[in-house]
Amino acid sequence: MDNQNILEAAWGFKPCVKRLAIHRKHAVGKVLDYGCAYGSYGLDLVKVGFEVFFADVDSKFLDTIKVDSANKFKIEFDELPFKENQFDTIILGDVIEHVQDLNAFWAHVKKVTSSKILVSVPRRETPFWFKYLNITWKGYEDITHKRYFEEKELADLADTNWTVEILKYYPRAKFGWLFDLLENIGYYPGYIAIYTKN
Repeated sequence: MDNQNILEAAWGFKPCVKRLAIHRKHAVGKVLDYGCAYGSYGLDLVKVGFEVFFADVDSKFLDTIKVDSANKFKIEFDELPFKENQFDTIILGDVIEHVQDLNAFWAHVKKVTSSKILVSVPRRETPFWFKYLNITWKGYEDITHKRYFEEKELADLADTNWTVEILKYYPRAKFGWLFDLLENIGYYPGYIAIYTKN
């Protein structure tokens, strides 16, 4: 079973196709998939020729990723034990909402990245009518989330040395009909932020 099928079996969804396409378009050079879980996003980049390194707190995830062990790092959460500009691109897929000290973590991310940071996060806001239908996003039930984001918080992570492009996205396609409905009314549950070093 490949890692995308493992991901679907474990969590009930496949990697977001839109996010895969954005990673392929914007990633450059040597890539770190930080908080990689089963490594689906990084492995997709390996398929198209990128050199990708994988880092996660859980070695059982890393054990499923079929790449050279030198390209896998078991880390402590909120830790980036890497050298300055060691990577050209860092992928933080559904990671920063879990980080305790976001300012310290983000400063280190910028230090070890020479070019791009690709971030995906869940939104804070949900449509007002969700409460009447008793609908919640799975992400809101995650007790490990320290924060949620809107565009302003993502824009604030950029500084004079970084620019940011913020895109709207649907993180999980299991309930396509629901996302089609939400798109028609202008709602989307997540963001992808593409930070580029000036």
